Amino acid sequence: MACLSNYTIKGIPSSCEPNLAGIAEAYLGYYGDFTINVDLSAHTVTGFTAESGKKLYKYEFAKQTGSLTSTLTKDEANGTRYYTNAVALQFTKLEASKHLEVQALAAEKLVGIIKDNNGKYWLVGYDSYLSAADTTAQTGQSYDDLNGYNVTMNQMSAYLPFEISYAQFSSAIDE
Repeated sequence: MACLSNYTIKGIPSSCEPNLAGIAEAYLGYYGDFTINVDLSAHTVTGFTAESGKKLYKYEFAKQTGSLTSTLTKDEANGTRYYTNAVALQFTKLEASKHLEVQALAAEKLVGIIKDNNGKYWLVGYDSYLSAADTTAQTGQSYDDLNGYNVTMNQMSAYLPFEISYAQFSSAIDE
């Protein structure tokens, strides 16, 4: 076993299954409103509980405009290692109501559950909160440019995002 990890390498087999890039939807809520338990050995969520009356909110966007990216930063001399988990979302059409929502996303400490285009859900915000790193609002110049918003939120974590089932968090969704 390596000295920087409690994990053991075991190999990864190749897969012939279809694999689609990108994300399909995002659910965001206030970081302090949820209790999250994980199984580190299986890298999965074992419990996700919302405080009474607290909710996750669904964010929808056009196909191929959202992503979840995890980037490792490691310094062996210092013995440190962490991931920057970045959620990038794009919303079309500038509107006052969206201005307010983007400003709220930029100001708050969040937890996120991201559905990828393979139907898997990923929790971002287990050991630290997700927060806005970059937002832009733009009119575009050409007719085919974006008129809308780009929002990127980051979480610095000791872990890659955790897999979570829809059943574990569905009761917390504001519908």
